[in-house]
Amino acid sequence: MIKNQHVKKFFVGLITVLGTMMLIGCTGAQKAEVPPPMTCTYPDDPTAQAPDWICNPLSVEGAELSALGTSKKSNGFVAKHICMATARMELAQRLRTTVDGMLKQYAESTDNDDKEMMLQISQRMGSKVTLPATRLIKNATSPKGKLYCLVTMDSKQVITSITKAAEKEAKTIQSKALWQKFKEKISIDDMIQQLQEVK
Repeated sequence: MIKNQHVKKFFVGLITVLGTMMLIGCTGAQKAEVPPPMTCTYPDDPTAQAPDWICNPLSVEGAELSALGTSKKSNGFVAKHICMATARMELAQRLRTTVDGMLKQYAESTDNDDKEMMLQISQRMGSKVTLPATRLIKNATSPKGKLYCLVTMDSKQVITSITKAAEKEAKTIQSKALWQKFKEKISIDDMIQQLQEVK
């Protein structure tokens, strides 16, 4: 009888120890299964961690005037060029939108004659502001094969491009003095800031 009691106590103790070990093991496994939070994911694959610059291009030094381009999976050389082309299209659209908005905003603050001339400059410049040289500063491929690239342009070259196009159109409609007034009111820093704000 005493022997049976010892055996029973032994098995109870063994089961308790094993149960505790299993509980600790399960708790550890559960903790190990919790993945760290993803700060940025690929647009085409939300389950995959992506470089921060894909979600926040402005976080990259030297990318104040930049755009994100994409390209579907294809030949590496072709994909890179398509990716950069889509980014350049985005930059060109942003440039035209900003210039048009700034000129029209200034036109609204002038008298009727100057307003008409400034609106003419804006209309004529629309497709004539050329995109300056751009450069690729970052690229990454998602797990699904889509290429992402970050393309930037130099702010000084942007202003030079805008100025040349505007002065040419101002000269055409004989309103160079008006363009000079515009430059005196709108600083280069204002132009760059507005370009950065347009998304």
